[in-house]
Amino acid sequence: MISFDELLARLLPLLMLFRPAGSLLKYIASRFSSDKCLRIAASLSYTSLLALVPMLAISLSILSAFPVFNEARDGIQTLIFENFAPNTGEALTDYIQTFIRNTAGLTAIGIVGLAATAVMLLATIEDALNTIFRVEKKRPFVGRLLVFWAVLTMGPLLMGASFSLSSYFYALAQVLDQEVASGLTALVRDLVPVILSAAGFAIMYVFMPNRPVKLRHAAVGALVAATMFELLKTGFTSVVIGGGTYSTIYGAMATVPIFLVWMYVSWTVVLFGALLTAALPDWMADRKYDPTTATDPRKRLDRALAVLSALLEDSQSAGTLNQDQLIAAAGRGEDQFHSAIEELYEAGFIEQTADEKWVLSRDLRAATLYDLYEAFGCGIHAAETSEEDRSVWTRQLDRLCAGLDDSHKALLKQPIADFLSARDQVARPATAAE
Repeated sequence: MISFDELLARLLPLLMLFRPAGSLLKYIASRFSSDKCLRIAASLSYTSLLALVPMLAISLSILSAFPVFNEARDGIQTLIFENFAPNTGEALTDYIQTFIRNTAGLTAIGIVGLAATAVMLLATIEDALNTIFRVEKKRPFVGRLLVFWAVLTMGPLLMGASFSLSSYFYALAQVLDQEVASGLTALVRDLVPVILSAAGFAIMYVFMPNRPVKLRHAAVGALVAATMFELLKTGFTSVVIGGGTYSTIYGAMATVPIFLVWMYVSWTVVLFGALLTAALPDWMADRKYDPTTATDPRKRLDRALAVLSALLEDSQSAGTLNQDQLIAAAGRGEDQFHSAIEELYEAGFIEQTADEKWVLSRDLRAATLYDLYEAFGCGIHAAETSEEDRSVWTRQLDRLCAGLDDSHKALLKQPIADFLSARDQVARPATAAE
């Protein structure tokens, strides 16, 4: 019989495989709380109630404009209703379909109001994702409208294309062996909702935040969110609807609170996927260095000098750097990049242009390393107190601090531009030797 120690020794390598996933979940949980994602989900749920019918009306109208998607339109509509309100009865679906049909009789002013409501939801989603992706500056108004229009048009078209492709697989299954056909049909039936949800989430995660998002990170977040979404539908049906709590309390009106709860938990899943997408590059970078050095003055100065070096080199060719290029220059995760940029901005070393590019705002040939050292709060100074308030040892300490500050000033008197130029000259031969 195997002993406990031997069993533990055999299981330890397997358990170590889950350690990175555990640290990632811990990191996401911390971000989920600090970004107030539950509050954002509640806000999105309320806005969705107002914009649900306009969004569906616009999406289905776009599909109707393409005859090739006529067969897919009904399937997409059914899938949408299943996702918005799984097993909440026919009443809610009938109401929504009636509302959508009624939009056909709107006047021009009514159509504008309908579109404005849909844009309001997209603007709320954009603000939420900007918060999660740590975006501090919104797009210009025209840019926002272009992104919203792209999402409103491309989303339905991609769903139509996916449904048309699934119809092809269904047709292919009919001409295959019966056993193979049944397995292929079941596979398509199970995968289509996940693929469509993942595609929609990926589009949202890539295009809605006002910052570059790598497709592979968005794909991971979207697949996780889509899988959680499908599991959530099963759990929601069993626990919330099957339990009968809302039906017992609200009776015939139970559909309304059930729908509200569903919208809330659905947006929570969507935001979790967005947070996973945003957190992946930070977490991957954090694993490569000791987190205790995040506030180390030497590390802070090193990151700041990396950013200044990139901006100085680019300024010599009359160019500017976008956010992705500065992240690469900082060489760390998004959080560390933000701290370096924020400190340099507050110290007056850099500025952001109207087109969201970063440029130098201070002459690095005049600014010294000591200026940067002081701006980052790394200096040691004598206490600013009156002579009578200080003891003997306090005055001695002040003299030591003053001497230390003078030595720092002498050591760091080199202009930043000269220091970076000298560092580059040292780095180039080393690179060539490699």
